[in-house]
Amino acid sequence: PRVNFFLEDGTQIKLTAREGILYTTTNDMEVHGKVRIRNDRYTLTTETLSYEHDHRVLQAESAVRITGAAIDLKAATMRYDLNTNQTRFDGHVEGILYENPAL
Repeated sequence: PRVNFFLEDGTQIKLTAREGILYTTTNDMEVHGKVRIRNDRYTLTTETLSYEHDHRVLQAESAVRITGAAIDLKAATMRYDLNTNQTRFDGHVEGILYENPAL
């Protein structure tokens, strides 16, 4: 599947995966296999991800990695709220933040 999410500020987030399930009664979704979420600044990779439509939340219960010009971060799990554009990482969080990223 390929899914585009749009934030309030107009930012577009693109999700791809090898396979997925869309629950048509709720518009919730589960995706598996080489899951990738990209925006103009970051790329997130994981193996499984769920989307809760009512709350507009993406959640990964498997290891995640986020890379970008200013960051390289790993964690055991992640929860991303599309409404607030905030992400919470839990479990074995480690990363590098670059002060002057290469553009």
